[in-house]
Amino acid sequence: MKLIDSLAASAPGEWPPERLARERERLADICRRFELGEELSLHPQYPDLLVLLDQEKRAAQNVERHLSRMGADAVVPFSEAADMRRLGRLVNEGHDRMLLHTRQAYRLFVGRAASQELNQAAIVGGKRAAACLRAVFGLSGQNNPYADWQLLVTSESLAAALASLKAQTKQCVDLLDAQRNRGLDYSLLRSNEPKYVGLEFGSPYGFLIAELTVEYDYFVRHVLTLVRKAVWDDKGGRETLVRATRQVRRVFHDILRIERALVYEHLKPLSRADFLPTGDDAARKRIAAAMQIFGEIPQDVLAGTRRPAHSRAQQVTAQEQALLEALDLAIEPGAEESARLEQGLL
Repeated sequence: MKLIDSLAASAPGEWPPERLARERERLADICRRFELGEELSLHPQYPDLLVLLDQEKRAAQNVERHLSRMGADAVVPFSEAADMRRLGRLVNEGHDRMLLHTRQAYRLFVGRAASQELNQAAIVGGKRAAACLRAVFGLSGQNNPYADWQLLVTSESLAAALASLKAQTKQCVDLLDAQRNRGLDYSLLRSNEPKYVGLEFGSPYGFLIAELTVEYDYFVRHVLTLVRKAVWDDKGGRETLVRATRQVRRVFHDILRIERALVYEHLKPLSRADFLPTGDDAARKRIAAAMQIFGEIPQDVLAGTRRPAHSRAQQVTAQEQALLEALDLAIEPGAEESARLEQGLL
């Protein structure tokens, strides 16, 4: 013990990690024998080993001290630094909500359940689509590359639908402005009792759905205003609304289809690890099934170099990224997977 204290006292200050790694490599043999419990006091490298062990102990203590202080600067008292660990999670100061004026927009958001008695088919609403996106968002946290890809695809579809609604609304605004320039100052229709709808989403994508719904509501108000003020006839207004509604509902339906495929029990465990050389037969079947449903995933998405705006995906290591970027994705689904897909189980 005195020897260790003496060597530690005579040793230079704490070593940087690079020197610790070099010394551990240089003393690899005696370190291995020491860990096996051999008697090494007479070994010529024993004093060096003791210094290395002391330095490693200091480094471990420094790490523990740093973590216990949450990495705070040394001038910060420990009690103050420790309070960082006790901070609560962020919650809303109030309730998120959107204001809707039209039945059309309300129906777009709440959707419609199927009814055999009324001979009505189900309509996928915005709220259902938001719930589906929450599930896909969760799968991205399992490092599922197809979840990341479909979040990218869905984001583009939502953005395109929103841009289309804004462009059509602008056309309506221009028509009202033209009437105003002629001396006809028409006001925009609004509900005499609009309704707030609570927004409680489990992912950021739900709020994209809300934005699209509110824009659709604003668009419908403009179309109905033009019809009410005889700028458009009933048929023109109705056809315009039908086209816009179908475009948005098509996006919602695609979201439902994506979610159903990705949460299918045989596909749900899919992750980037399946694509690595260590992937087993079950992993290869999952990859084949995913490719059969969605097609070949873009290489940059698989490698993690292109990600959706919001994702829970883990960071891909440099080694994994190199392997994933070099993959040949031309994988054909086996007969069993093809038959299952043709039966519509996926």
